[in-house]
Amino acid sequence: MASQGAKRLAEERASVEYLVEQYPEEFFGEGWDDEQEEKRRRLATPDYSKSVWGKMLLDPALDDPTSIVAITFRRRFRVPYPLFKEVLIPRCKEKKIFPAGKGCSIPVEMKLLVALRILGRDAVADDCNELSSIGLSTCHDIFKRFVKLFSSAFYDDYVFIPSGNNLLDVMEAYRRLGFPGCIGSIDCTHVKWSACAKDLKWKATGKEGFTTLSFQAIVSHDRRCQHISIGFLGSYNDITVSKNDEAVQKLMAGSMKDVEYVMYNAQGIPTLCKGAYLLADNRYNEQALRTYLFMEDSKFKKGVDLE
Repeated sequence: MASQGAKRLAEERASVEYLVEQYPEEFFGEGWDDEQEEKRRRLATPDYSKSVWGKMLLDPALDDPTSIVAITFRRRFRVPYPLFKEVLIPRCKEKKIFPAGKGCSIPVEMKLLVALRILGRDAVADDCNELSSIGLSTCHDIFKRFVKLFSSAFYDDYVFIPSGNNLLDVMEAYRRLGFPGCIGSIDCTHVKWSACAKDLKWKATGKEGFTTLSFQAIVSHDRRCQHISIGFLGSYNDITVSKNDEAVQKLMAGSMKDVEYVMYNAQGIPTLCKGAYLLADNRYNEQALRTYLFMEDSKFKKGVDLE
């Protein structure tokens, strides 16, 4: 009996080995062999240049900023095409924001368009899939990777309180507008927080009536960001945010107290002043963002509030 069982087991094993040898795809799935997998991948890879966005990038009219194509590009992706082509693409390649993995054939230009469209127009991945021929899950991954890596790689390069010649340029713009000594404008903006935790809803709901996160921004007159705070719960007002914003606290502590500029006093006499300031609306009281001017004229030795 034992010999018959062993014989039958050997026959079944031989049958299985034969089937595996003859029909490997039935056991291991289609493309189990490396060569077959490479062939399958090549056949499945779409031609991104034939997608809607691929054809758009090949249009020579994009180089003309006055063309309909270039204007439409600016509206849909929120950046002018020269900036996209000459700054964003080279910098993304430099910092390897979208590294080319094994078997990846998606151009960096297409990946960046996906990220910009979702970020700038609140598009969904399905829209990007339709226009770029990039898979849905890949569109999600591209956007998350862009937001995380691009901000960490370039934040300090582009978002900073000005100094040196940059500071002089910013102050000159404000001086021409009648605000000598001003280095920026400050305010808070609220962003809807749909994924707010239940326990935080009461704390994140402010004057908007729904859950938000509040971000404090300092910008120059030419709309260049100088500082963006971390997110604060939506019920916090501008004063509370300012008191807990590290960058603003540094300014209030006197990081710009030695900045000099000329103002006219009450008698119309040009007076040398020290102490730069920020423009703010009436939600910031004088205790929150008080700035003192120190004037060289003998009548103005004492510091006075700038209002």
